[in-house]
Amino acid sequence: MEMILFTENWSENIFKKEKSKYQYIKTLGTIIAEISKNPLPVVLPTTTNERLSPILQYIHLNVHQPLLLKEVAKLFGLSSRSLSRLFKDTLDISFLQYVKLTRIIRSMEKLLQTQMSISEIAYLSGYNSPATFSNTFYKLIKLRPVDFRKINREISE
Repeated sequence: MEMILFTENWSENIFKKEKSKYQYIKTLGTIIAEISKNPLPVVLPTTTNERLSPILQYIHLNVHQPLLLKEVAKLFGLSSRSLSRLFKDTLDISFLQYVKLTRIIRSMEKLLQTQMSISEIAYLSGYNSPATFSNTFYKLIKLRPVDFRKINREISE
């Protein structure tokens, strides 16, 4: 609790360039994950990197479309390798992981805020099939989308 309180006056976003704060938060996250009985919420990393910010915005606006590394890189005047490196160096995750997390977070919002079917949410979140969506969701959240919706709606009622 003292470690959490130590951070209460920090800004919302801690970036990799703030080495000591970044390491502190990373360590705190690791400790919490180890002692927590419930999974931590899925969070997207963020950045102020001038080259990467517009790419992240593009991903968010087009998450329902196919997002291929090669095509996104070309759209922003980069090679696939350069874009991959930019993601790894700046956010510490791959392009594919970022897209996957963005899609899962979008689907979580839809599951909780709408009455849409799982299939509709899968397609709106950029998945080609409800089965692939459900399996990916389960791997990250440890619940099937239908169970996630049910449990979280019961909690809020």
